[in-house]
Amino acid sequence: ELVREVLFDAVVTAPMEAYWTALALNISKESEQVVDMAFLGTRAGLLRSSLFVGSEKVSDRKFLTPEDEASVFTLDRFPLWYRQASEHPAGSFVFNLRWAEGPESAGEPMVVTASTAVAVTVDKKTAIAAAVGVQMKLEFLQRKFWAATRQCSTVDGPCTQSCEDSDLNCFVIDNNGFILISKRSQESDHV
Repeated sequence: ELVREVLFDAVVTAPMEAYWTALALNISKESEQVVDMAFLGTRAGLLRSSLFVGSEKVSDRKFLTPEDEASVFTLDRFPLWYRQASEHPAGSFVFNLRWAEGPESAGEPMVVTASTAVAVTVDKKTAIAAAVGVQMKLEFLQRKFWAATRQCSTVDGPCTQSCEDSDLNCFVIDNNGFILISKRSQESDHV
């Protein structure tokens, strides 16, 4: 039964790997490399990943390797990114900070892992079939957040306040209360 499920998943997810390959080929060498990799895991345990940077430029080299037990499928458990994504509605992203050398490292977080569940509905019954995600540089996510906070709609007119104002403290906080983004980078991954 498991072999049949894995084979089915391999056939169904093959277009995703082809899509990632096409994206990687279309990325200009001069363009900023912001996403290190994309990955996909199915309920049956199939894991696909695609690098968008050279292996020497990957920020978190242990991710999705046997050395990083929390990020790979084993006989008795799903990876952390899969479990967290499956606990939330399909389409909503779960963000986790990751360090190049692990959370015990004294350095600042290097990358963000963002994952979301993929649900399948048949006869009004919904099940989580997979989780898909990306690993990107934390600095890129921070830049995108700060840029978004400076934008106001044409209806609202000019922004009267911005997260860059000295009297405002803006944060992005994950579901566990940890700080993902702050003006002061040393606050990242603190409660």
